[in-house]
Amino acid sequence: MSNLLKVLDKLIETHECTGPSSGVRVLEVDADLIHDLGPSTREVVFHNVAHTHRELYFDEVRGMDHSINNGVADHRAVLFVDTERKRLTRFGFFVCPISNWESVVGLEIHAQISSVSKLFSGAGTQFGSPVNESVSFFDAAIPGTLPVLNRRCVEAGIVTALALSCKINSVSMFDRKHYFYADLPVSAYQFIILFLKIISTIHELYLDFSTLIDLNRAGIPLMEIVFEPDLQDGEEAAALVRELSMILERLGTCSCRMDEGALRVDANISVHKKGSPLGIRTEVKNIGSVRAVAHAIQFEIDRQVGVLESGGSIVNETRLWDAQCRQTLPMRDKEEKQDYRFMPEPNLPPLRVVNDGETSTDLSLVNVNELKTRLPELPAETRQKLGEQFCLPAESVIILVNENLLLQHFRNIMKENESRDPIIAANLLIMDFLTSLNKNKINLDNCVSLLPVRITEMNGWAQITNPLEIKKICEDVIIMNPDLVAKYLQGKTKIFKALIGEVAKITNQRANMALVTKELEIQLKKQQ
Repeated sequence: MSNLLKVLDKLIETHECTGPSSGVRVLEVDADLIHDLGPSTREVVFHNVAHTHRELYFDEVRGMDHSINNGVADHRAVLFVDTERKRLTRFGFFVCPISNWESVVGLEIHAQISSVSKLFSGAGTQFGSPVNESVSFFDAAIPGTLPVLNRRCVEAGIVTALALSCKINSVSMFDRKHYFYADLPVSAYQFIILFLKIISTIHELYLDFSTLIDLNRAGIPLMEIVFEPDLQDGEEAAALVRELSMILERLGTCSCRMDEGALRVDANISVHKKGSPLGIRTEVKNIGSVRAVAHAIQFEIDRQVGVLESGGSIVNETRLWDAQCRQTLPMRDKEEKQDYRFMPEPNLPPLRVVNDGETSTDLSLVNVNELKTRLPELPAETRQKLGEQFCLPAESVIILVNENLLLQHFRNIMKENESRDPIIAANLLIMDFLTSLNKNKINLDNCVSLLPVRITEMNGWAQITNPLEIKKICEDVIIMNPDLVAKYLQGKTKIFKALIGEVAKITNQRANMALVTKELEIQLKKQQ
């Protein structure tokens, strides 16, 4: 392993690490540097160090050797290095295939606003209601009914826009979209849109009056967040969806329950040769899970490359993701803007809000400045604070922030006793607690948040440290074990461990053994 230590010294000196200033840090380097270690060293490192980084795909060492030697792929190595002890804590490879093709991915994410009532009516929004139970006259498009804008939905949209660094328009107009959907038999023409604004990374954010075939969904308020096409693959897209979900959950503007349809993803995907113009894009609609986002996009990239390399052409179309067959399938031709036949909405006046630098005596207007003061701490800020306050490794910080309930447990544990070692507390939750939940198929959401002291009290796990209680237990053990006591008094001192074992047995391992040892010695001296 001397070669490994030399390489680690070199890596630490020449590569910038991420993570805290000391302890375990993350290095991403060319795999050739690891390849130079020699096969025996690589085998020892690779097979004896845990490599469970969640966002990376790891190759077997022999497979890596083969592909590097044949120039099939550009490999990168990710090392988790303890810079103080000069040792590897984790180690793995991921592969970037060498290709003349580049992919471009943009996402449109539909997030259902968490509100009691719908966007333009007082009907409820509860998931799983009996068919057509949550339908008002307006939702059913009864002639003569008029929309009434839900203030909560407007505020939720603005709060989300602020958290995503959007610019808010002081005046926003409503448009109606006339377009037939085969699964929208009643109010197919009545789509109403509120544009909030365009920014650099996020292209646009608007509220959408959307309907599905179950009229309970008619009028459900949605935010559609459209991102610039600046992603490259499915893994990047999945990471974006995951991060956005955490932000929306923190804000309380969306439950992000993808299993309930509260968050849906549309992916626009195209491929092109390096240095050539962008290719024709396809859109994969209504992807229903984070992992499906990664799989659907990767499949579509591979499909398009295959079509083009075989001499075919890409059709500008809308496709769907078949999770069972794990492939995208044609759905319909792609619509153009004119197909929607936009027109100004006659039944809703312009929406005016009090924006930055503006004042108004009209209390009925939504105040953007006031909403800005209510913004909670966002995940990026939490990660930074955890790293700075507790000096936790980057991996632990990411896992804690990804699981909000786990983060609450961690904070409760540290708040109860600030002298506790935060790294031990984090490892206990991540390595032991989560492992136990997964092994027993228990959902973290179903766990009650209790302080450790309360848990030990409820289960009778508290350590026995009361001197009087320890004294009584030791006296009882001596009385109940006269044979052991007699042998000890005859000079067989090893029997002392057997007496300690008896105390541990009757206290279910809860007695403080340091106190037990002292008290037993005192009691045995009295027997002499």
